[in-house]
Amino acid sequence: MQGRSVSDSSADDELTQQGHAERIRKARTKKPSLKLPPDSKYDWPKTLGEVIEWYTHEVEDITRAAQLRIKDATAFVAACANREISLEEVAQQSDAYSSKWGDVFPGGVDWVRGRTDEEINEAITKAKDEALQRRRTL
Repeated sequence: MQGRSVSDSSADDELTQQGHAERIRKARTKKPSLKLPPDSKYDWPKTLGEVIEWYTHEVEDITRAAQLRIKDATAFVAACANREISLEEVAQQSDAYSSKWGDVFPGGVDWVRGRTDEEINEAITKAKDEALQRRRTL
């Protein structure tokens, strides 16, 4: 097996970034609806390259988190299906799983099957707004 040169790797990285950029351009049908709070100190990327780099890392992080969540959930469900652990132990492991991972969607939005993207986004926004209001009243 031949080794790859640094220039090959750089070319692949550039092609990957171009692929992400092209996907973003094709997928964009309207302006993004995400808004930072007025008091946000978030330092958003300032160039297209930085935005694509952020996007690439975001997709990688989301994918890895999903893989780990699925692995954890599969472990205790498979153990139950194989009769290796009791339903009581499943409940304990499910609680530990929930404590470790939290909600899939922010704000406690769950069971999204059959809901449109718009409905899910509205529910997330509503839950986040309600949480923010609760924090402001404390």
